[in-house]
Amino acid sequence: MSRADGEDAAEMAVDPDRLLAGEDAKTTHIEDAAHWIAVYSELVLFKERLVDSAQNGLLGIRDEVARKEVATTDVVLLASERDRLR
Repeated sequence: MSRADGEDAAEMAVDPDRLLAGEDAKTTHIEDAAHWIAVYSELVLFKERLVDSAQNGLLGIRDEVARKEVATTDVVLLASERDRLR
C-alpha cells in the first residue's frame, strides 16, 4: 500500500458521513434501525477496547520514538474511528 493509499484509508476511517456496507441512513424500517444501532454499539465497544489496549501498550514500548509514534498515530486514529462510530 502506498502512502497515498494509507492516507486515503485513514481519511475514510474517520469520515463522519461514511456508512457501513449495506447501511441505509434513510431507512424507515424500525427493524433496520435497531439492527444498525446494535452493530454500531458493538463496533464502539470493540474500538474502545482497542484504544484502551493501545494506550496501555504504550507503557511497554521502551523506545521513546516508537512510543511517541504509536501515541500520535495509532491511538489517535483508533480514537477517531471510535468517535466516528459513536
